[in-house]
Amino acid sequence: MIITGTPQDNDSKYFIGERIANWAQAMNLDGAIISVEGYGNDTIDFANTIEQISEKGISVSELSFIGKEGFVVNNKYMDTIVDFNKSDLGYETSRVGENNVDEQDAKKALAYLKLKMNKKSHSRL
Repeated sequence: MIITGTPQDNDSKYFIGERIANWAQAMNLDGAIISVEGYGNDTIDFANTIEQISEKGISVSELSFIGKEGFVVNNKYMDTIVDFNKSDLGYETSRVGENNVDEQDAKKALAYLKLKMNKKSHSRL
């Protein structure tokens, strides 16, 4: 598990994404699940880190609260995002259990990751 904050300046944002990708590559990972909590700047870091890891040849699936807000940025690697919004209206609430990952979300993220890894291994044949 790697936990990182959200730097303010863009140079640091890209540095963090590259550092995490290099770390994942050094660990010889086949896949990773990435989660983000927050909007705006956090989404920029999230998208960059997904891209950096994916470009190292590591499969990535994602978890995020999306709801009605969506993302401010996107890239071609962000294609298996599990939205852990549980609110009927699609907005963050103060109700326990409506804004967090549950077992079903984790299973979906793992299934997406396994599908990506399987697809990648078959494309190498």
